[in-house]
Amino acid sequence: MKDEKREHFRQINDIDEEFKSKRLLGKGSLTCVFEINDEHGSDNVPTKAFKLTTSNEEMTEMLTNEFKILKDLDCKHIPAVYQMIADGNQIGMTMELGGKSFFDEIVDRRSFSEAKLAKFGVDLFSGLDYLHQRNIVHRDIKPENIVLKKRNTFRRETTLMIVDFSMATIVSDKKSYRLPPGTIHYCAPEALGFEKRRSAAMKAGDVYGMGAVLFTARTKSEIIYGDDDLELVVQNILQGNLLWDRLPPGTPEPESKYLQELTHRNWRRRPTALEAMNRMVEIHEWLNSSSSSRSRSADSGLETSISSAHDSDKFIQGLTSCDPSPGTDSSEKEKVSEDRKRKRPSNNSTFCFNIF
Repeated sequence: MKDEKREHFRQINDIDEEFKSKRLLGKGSLTCVFEINDEHGSDNVPTKAFKLTTSNEEMTEMLTNEFKILKDLDCKHIPAVYQMIADGNQIGMTMELGGKSFFDEIVDRRSFSEAKLAKFGVDLFSGLDYLHQRNIVHRDIKPENIVLKKRNTFRRETTLMIVDFSMATIVSDKKSYRLPPGTIHYCAPEALGFEKRRSAAMKAGDVYGMGAVLFTARTKSEIIYGDDDLELVVQNILQGNLLWDRLPPGTPEPESKYLQELTHRNWRRRPTALEAMNRMVEIHEWLNSSSSSRSRSADSGLETSISSAHDSDKFIQGLTSCDPSPGTDSSEKEKVSEDRKRKRPSNNSTFCFNIF
């Protein structure tokens, strides 16, 4: 066991000197993530991500906990971790290199194809189910904590990875937990109160976050109104006042119902990650099997989209697609830019406990 620990931990003299060519990928309130070339690691992966923070007691404990949660996982939708690296002042964790954040992808693209968004939904709930089967709860699901990852350069396949496990917790069915919420605009109502929560409720909170992420991908906006008025945001979350009117005109009622199930105010009414994944798998398979019939419709001068099918088919299209027209008009870009600039509370904030 001691040898295993040594393999996962490396002490060096100066991190900044060791990785002079490191390239900043992202910066949070407490950590930075770099792309580095680490040829001296114990693995055979020279190019990787490096999550770096100050080497104080609190941050060392947080990063070590994240490493322990991730080191034994093996899932294409969860980043692999390799080593902890420390010098006298900083401590970091090397991990699998991801790509562009899903949030930036939502901002930069006008829309996703029906099949692409359905596939992303499968990825997200597949990764979430993998975690929940091992009693791991992420607790901070949001577009910024999801990244794109190219799996096959030749076929240009892209999948999604769930990242940033700094708030993740291993739960037990025999215990209850009282923990601070994650990012407020993607936070489930039951995470905002004083009550202790069982593991099932905490897992349902992750499902809520994924539902809010899908809403953002569908509408290019967040699901809660309130902007920087945190008291109003919390009130809207607790009352279930979500922005369903931001769904595109003509959105089928069953689609709204599906998103409402994922983000239901009562956590017991939400599907599990496995149930949500199976539903998205069915949608993705249906889209693939119907591609030939849609091509025939195009030959007849019809649009090659599911929206030209019967009402029952519209339901499936509605669950998985955005507006297919290219480009982004200025009003939409402004709305997304405002969401992007919005100041969010830090992950360990407990402000919402004090406003009632």
